[in-house]
Amino acid sequence: MRKAGLRRLGLAARNSLSQIEVLSKSLLILDAVSLRFPATCSDPNLLFYASFRNEVSTQEALKLHLARNGSLLLPKVNGESISIHRVFDFSELNENNWGILEPCSLYKIESQSLKGIKNVLVPGVAFDRDLNRVGFGRGFYDRLFLELPNAFKIALAFENQIIEKVETEKHDIKMDVIVTETQILDASSK
Repeated sequence: MRKAGLRRLGLAARNSLSQIEVLSKSLLILDAVSLRFPATCSDPNLLFYASFRNEVSTQEALKLHLARNGSLLLPKVNGESISIHRVFDFSELNENNWGILEPCSLYKIESQSLKGIKNVLVPGVAFDRDLNRVGFGRGFYDRLFLELPNAFKIALAFENQIIEKVETEKHDIKMDVIVTETQILDASSK
């Protein structure tokens, strides 16, 4: 199936969850991440995403990380690319055109400093057991990963977003790990 069809299936699966299911499953997923990858979770340069719609909810994790570390890193869409910004307070966030909270442009991380980002929490629409990801189709994260070649990529997904096979293209970048509410997929789980 082509990516557009996979995107529709993944969004339908994600959107079939109630808000209570999203929140309870998100807690299980984030607990699994913190138990399996404690150093990643305590990394002050962990790159988060601000969840929207029925994505795995990161809101509580954002607050906790900000309280523990005094700041956090979040992406901001700029045309056809993503820039990374350090956020010190939630008042520095605004909703963009898609309804996603993103940083004001106050504390942008310059490209030479991006190499310091070693861990990334990644959203997505659909994933397969070979650690392939389908996003919204704009390629933001694939282009970002080219600037973060050594970053450990942890995709957060609900179990119903795991599909049989993602047809990949040469620019697609695999995840290192996919964490759902029931399992952790990595290279050893294939």
